[in-house]
Amino acid sequence: MKTNVSESDNPNAPKPLWVPTLERQKNTQLRAFWQRAELECGRIFATYLELHSWSLTHPEQFWPLVWSFAGLNPELLGDVVLQNPSDNFNHMLEAEFFPNGTLNYAQQLLRRTGSGEAVVEYLEDGARRSLSWDELRHKVNVLSRQLQKAGVQAHSRVAAWLPNRLEAVLVSLACAQIGAVYASTSPDFGVDGVLERFAQIEPTVLLVTRSSSYSGKTLDLGPKILEVVAGLSSLQQVWVVGDTAHHEPLEGMFKDFATLCEETSLEPGSMPVPTPVYPQFPFNHPLCILFSSGTTGKPKCIVHRAGGLLINHLKEHQLHCDLRCGDRLLYYTTTGWMMWNWQLSALASGATLVLYDGSPFYPHPERLFEIAQLERLTFLGVSAKFLEGLRKLNRKPCETYPLEALKTLACTGSPLSEEGFEYVYHAIKSDLHLASISGGTDLCGCFLGGNPLEPVYAGELQAALLGMAVEIWDGELVCTRPFPSQPVKFWNDPDKTKYRAAYFEHEFEHNFEHGSEQASGHNSGHISKQLEQVWYHGDFIQQTHTGYRVLGRSDATLNPGGVRIGTAEIYRQVERFPEVLESMVFMRGQEQIVLLLRLQDGLELSKNLQDQIRSSIRTHCTPRHVPSSIYAVSDLPRTRNGKLLELAVADLANGRKVRNSSAVANPETLEKIAELFRS
Repeated sequence: MKTNVSESDNPNAPKPLWVPTLERQKNTQLRAFWQRAELECGRIFATYLELHSWSLTHPEQFWPLVWSFAGLNPELLGDVVLQNPSDNFNHMLEAEFFPNGTLNYAQQLLRRTGSGEAVVEYLEDGARRSLSWDELRHKVNVLSRQLQKAGVQAHSRVAAWLPNRLEAVLVSLACAQIGAVYASTSPDFGVDGVLERFAQIEPTVLLVTRSSSYSGKTLDLGPKILEVVAGLSSLQQVWVVGDTAHHEPLEGMFKDFATLCEETSLEPGSMPVPTPVYPQFPFNHPLCILFSSGTTGKPKCIVHRAGGLLINHLKEHQLHCDLRCGDRLLYYTTTGWMMWNWQLSALASGATLVLYDGSPFYPHPERLFEIAQLERLTFLGVSAKFLEGLRKLNRKPCETYPLEALKTLACTGSPLSEEGFEYVYHAIKSDLHLASISGGTDLCGCFLGGNPLEPVYAGELQAALLGMAVEIWDGELVCTRPFPSQPVKFWNDPDKTKYRAAYFEHEFEHNFEHGSEQASGHNSGHISKQLEQVWYHGDFIQQTHTGYRVLGRSDATLNPGGVRIGTAEIYRQVERFPEVLESMVFMRGQEQIVLLLRLQDGLELSKNLQDQIRSSIRTHCTPRHVPSSIYAVSDLPRTRNGKLLELAVADLANGRKVRNSSAVANPETLEKIAELFRS
C-alpha cells in the first residue's frame, strides 16, 4: 500500500510535519478496512486514491462493508444499497441509501455492556460525573418511557436548551429509542435565538437548564425559561434541569428532570422499568434537526436521517480518525454545533465519550489538555481558533502534559494556519495524527479530513474522505455523487424548494479544476444549471500536490476588480504577526478590502505594524490582496460556536441590515464596529 504522494515522487513537495511509522500504519483501522476491501472486490488497491475511486464507483460494495467492518448486523441494511429514481447515477436530490433497511439508532450506540465508563462529564470547577454502559442504557430506557408518557411518539419533536452535559446525551438517545426527533441548542442563545429555531419545529417536550456557567460566571436562565415556554404553544411538558432545592416548586407542565430520570417505575404500584425495547425504524427515519447558523436569514431546520448519519460517522470515526472500542474521545463543542452530534455517535464504536462544559481557557488555557491527561484521551477535538489562541499565548502544553495515550488531534471550524499546524507538533505532541477536517451542518459530517496512513503537511487537509466524490469547480467544493448523510429535508419545505436552492441550483461558469475526473466522467465545457444534481457546498478550496487547502467560505470570498480571493490567504499572513490575536477581512463596496485586527492586550495599531502587514500580504499573496483600510477593534463578532461573522460585518460596512443578529454571541461588538463606518 502506498500513500498518495511521497517526497520521492515529487522532489518539490513540502516537508511533512508528521509521517506515520510503518508499524503505526500497519495497526490502523483504515489499513484493516483496505485489506478487507481488496478481499471483497478481488483486486489490489495500490494507493489511497485507488481505494477512494472504488468507494465512489462501487457504493453497493463500499457502504455495506463499512457497516459490517464496524461490527453491525448486515441484515439491517436490507437488499438495496442505493435507490435512485433517475437513470442518471449521479442524481443526488432524490437518491436514497438502504431504502429497505431498518434499525434503532439508540440500540446501535448502546450495544456495549458492562460497568466500564460510557460517558464522563467535567465542569469548569473540576466536578466529574460518569455513567457506565449499563447505567446509561437503563437511564435512557427510563427517559424514553417518560417521553412517551408526556405524549412523545415517533416523529414528535423534542427540543433541548441545554449545556454539553450528561442530560443532553440521555435525552437525545431516549428520543432515538422511540423514534422521536431531537433538536438542541446551547444556553448562551438568547430568547429570540431559541424561539427562531424551536418555534419552527413545534416540539412536544422542551428541556431547559436553570443556569449555565462559562469562564467562572453563572448565568441565571430562570426568567428566560418562562419567555421561551410562552413562545412555544405546542409544548405538553417542560423538563427542568438544575438544583431544585433552591428554586420554587415545579408545577403543571414543568417537571424536575432528576426525578424523572431516577424513577424506576412510571406509575405507583407498577413493576420496575422493563428491559429496553428498541422498535426498528426505517434506515432513513429522521433522527435529529440541526440548525444553520442563521447568518443569512432565519435558521434553516436541517432534518438528518438516523442510518445515514450512523454509517457515515462510523466511516469517519473508525477509518479516518482510527477510533476503536475502548478509546476515549472528547470533542470540545456546544450542543448547538454539529460536532456535538458527530461526537455522540462515537458510542457506536464502543468509545467512551468525555464531555466538557465551560470555557476551554478556564480556569487556565491548558484545561482541555489537563483533562486529556487525566482521562487518558486517545482522541481530542478542538477548533482551529482554540489552537491559534494557544499559539498566540505562547503556551506549551507538552511541558506539563505528555499525553501518552493521545493518538489523534482533530480540528475544524475554520482553516488552521501553517503556523498553527507547526505549533501543534512542537508545543503539544510530536507524534500525533493532526486531522484537520472540513464539512458542515448540512451533512453533519466531512468531505475532507484525515488519513492516518499518510503524512501531514502544514496548512493542508490530507484527503477527500472515502465515499465522498469531492471535486473543485470554479474554485468551489462540490460533491458529484450521492452520500448517505444527505439531509432528509428542511423542515416546513414540503416540495424541497429551499433544499434544492441551498445545494443544487448553483451555476458554474467553467468545468471542474481538480477531483475525481475518472469517476465523474464529466466533459470539459460550460457547466450549467441543468446539472443541478451536483452538491454545492459553499467552500472555496484548492487542491495541492499533497492535499487540500480551504481558503474560506464562498459567500465571504473577496472579489476586488473581479479577482476572487479566499479570506484564509490573507488571514495566514496577518496572524503570523505576534501582535495580532485575531483578524477579520471583508469587502466594502466593489474594490476596498477592509481588515480588522484584535491585538494583544495593551498594544495599539501603529503605522509601522500596518506597513509590515501590508508588505507581508503584498509579498506572499498579491497586490490585490492588500487591504485599503486597517482598523484595531477590541473584539470581533462571532457565533455561539466561535465562528467569526464576516458577513455580518460586511453588512454593516456596506449599509445593509445585519442578517439574523440573534446568531451573534457578542452583539455589542457590532455597534462598536458600525461606528468605524459612520463617517
